[in-house]
Amino acid sequence: MYPAGTIDRGTSNEMKPGATGGGTRGGSRQSGKVISAWLIAVALGPVGCVSEEHDGSLYPKGTGGSNGTADSGGGTLTDAGKGGSSNAGGATGSGGAGGVGGTGGVGGASGAGGASGAGGASGAGGSSGAGGSSGAGGSSGAGGSSGVGGSSGVGGASGQAGSSGAGGASGAGGASGASGAGGASGAGGARGAGGASGASGASGSSGAAGAGGTVPDSAVDDCPKDPTRTAAGPCGCLSDSLAPRCLGHRYTFDGTAGATVATDTIGGPAGNGTVVNTSLSGSGTVVLGGVATDQYVRLPAGLISSIGNSATFEAWVTWTPANTTQWQRIFDFGSTDMGPDVQGTGQTYLFLSPRAGANFFRGAITMASAAGEDLVDGVAALPATTMTHVAVVIDGAASNMKIYQQGAIQPSGSSGVTIRAGTTLSNLADVNNWLGRSQYASDQEFAGTIHEFRIYGRALSAAELNTNSMLGPDVLPGGTADAGRD
Repeated sequence: MYPAGTIDRGTSNEMKPGATGGGTRGGSRQSGKVISAWLIAVALGPVGCVSEEHDGSLYPKGTGGSNGTADSGGGTLTDAGKGGSSNAGGATGSGGAGGVGGTGGVGGASGAGGASGAGGASGAGGSSGAGGSSGAGGSSGAGGSSGVGGSSGVGGASGQAGSSGAGGASGAGGASGASGAGGASGAGGARGAGGASGASGASGSSGAAGAGGTVPDSAVDDCPKDPTRTAAGPCGCLSDSLAPRCLGHRYTFDGTAGATVATDTIGGPAGNGTVVNTSLSGSGTVVLGGVATDQYVRLPAGLISSIGNSATFEAWVTWTPANTTQWQRIFDFGSTDMGPDVQGTGQTYLFLSPRAGANFFRGAITMASAAGEDLVDGVAALPATTMTHVAVVIDGAASNMKIYQQGAIQPSGSSGVTIRAGTTLSNLADVNNWLGRSQYASDQEFAGTIHEFRIYGRALSAAELNTNSMLGPDVLPGGTADAGRD
């Protein structure tokens, strides 16, 4: 009788019934033994021979027994008890789904079958990962290489398996954390390497664009020349303390004869002007020779554009033209193509002329030279040799401009002219603010006398201008007279 389990069905040369002999061993020497063995085997087959369909009851299933059931016949049953070589039959790996029995993996020796870990492909059956508890066999962690699949990152949930530590290599998948989204799984500190995705925080540098949050303020800034305020007050961009009259600058031309400082009696020294190529009369006026004398009064640059988009420009003048030349200026505020303090071709400007091309008293404003002018004409040229009250009113809120003569709107009943979008006093490039001089080099200077010039930080009404006209240059509304005036 042979010990159970030692018959090699695949390699034995022992003959069975019907065999013709042969093999590597001599048939004549062994035939007696073969026949005896066969007879004994037939007699004892139920006890000493293991059938291909045995149930294994003769051997404790113990730890790897169930694996033995799955054995296709490879190896010895004793070894199958260890389940080692049965692992060699990786086919059992395919039966990894049956890994439920893996709980029997308590037989750590089966853990020795780390080679089955090589069948990590069965690891693809992540569901069998439920048997991860058998992961106590850390060598199966070698299957952590499948954790490289962690690079898919999306399977970050499987990253929880990172707790098996050895699978920390899947942390390499943290590189996929560069997708940033996986950053949340960064809770797995080991994946902190993925913190590099925090480098994408550099895109936060675009936060600098947040600094652009100040843009909306500048977009609605009514007083761009004043860094202390963005909204116009009752007097535009002038001090609120000037309300309700809002008279911001006043030039009475008081001073001794020969003086060249045109004092701003409201705005102070910062608003003082300079009399050029002539001087004060000493009687509260400045007299300009006109024609080609180049006599005028220069006011500070930026004075007009800093008022706000609504204003009133008011003057008392006596025009004594030396000839019938057109285009003289009572005032002209703006710029030329030649730069500051040089005449040339007007670029941006606001002017008032006693006699324009059509022989009418005219006011005009532009941001684009003559072609962009918005203008309004009176019904005739300014009277000569007579002191006359004149005014230009800009209503920024209504985008409107009006002109007045002797306290009355011109022409009578006029509603003024609509000013095109973008044409505002704040946008005026007023580097040349002149009384009696044009931005255009071809135009002659004003010939006559300027008695007083005023600038208000709001649009005065027709009634207010009529009152001022009647009071004259010597008295402010309310009855305040100026001592020593002419």
